[in-house]
Amino acid sequence: MNIKIILILVFINCIYINIPSQCQEFILDFQIRILKNSQYILTDGEIYFDVNSSKLVTHFKNPQSIFVFTDKDGNYKYYEPESNSLLLKESIEYSSKNSFLYYFFNGKTHTLGIDANKSELKSSTIEDGMQINTWVPKIKNSSGISKIEIVYENHLPIFKGEFNKGEITSKTFYAHFELICGYPIPHLITEILFNSDSDSIITEKKYFNIQYDSEKLSSLKNFKIPLNAKVN
Repeated sequence: MNIKIILILVFINCIYINIPSQCQEFILDFQIRILKNSQYILTDGEIYFDVNSSKLVTHFKNPQSIFVFTDKDGNYKYYEPESNSLLLKESIEYSSKNSFLYYFFNGKTHTLGIDANKSELKSSTIEDGMQINTWVPKIKNSSGISKIEIVYENHLPIFKGEFNKGEITSKTFYAHFELICGYPIPHLITEILFNSDSDSIITEKKYFNIQYDSEKLSSLKNFKIPLNAKVN
């Protein structure tokens, strides 16, 4: 057999050796660090995601335990075990379709949350080997966004920028792509929100320790909110 073919087969096997053939769900640990007004806010926890149903369960562990449940229809539950309180909402704003995990598992990396019904692709150019897609709203919107740029390297989105009348209002960087269920998923996302000329909020999200089959996955997936939880 040709040596090149052998090397290719070995490479493919190395990539997929730890990925179940019927990968449908997984759990990820995360750490979030927010820098605002020269102060850091730190939190960590774990995320459960069902690739097929887009069910998303987030467990924040620090500074307090909080469970957040949502699905693609926008059914949202926010539960605090310490006070045994429950907040219920239902809106497309809370849909798991707004999660970066949904974007990357459902072929939405070309828009990254941009509403294609309300925006249109204005241009697509190549600079220094990177593709830059520019989207603009079809009609004036209340958000004040005048255009959005998405930059791709090796067909993966690495940057998203939102602009208001030429001034950039937010930046999002995607990095450290690793395969999950065969899909390249960013394990480091950095968001910068510019509130004013002299102030900004920087959020760094790190994802790690992926597990496909574990007691922790099952525990988070099947977590039940107590029937006596106080609904707010």
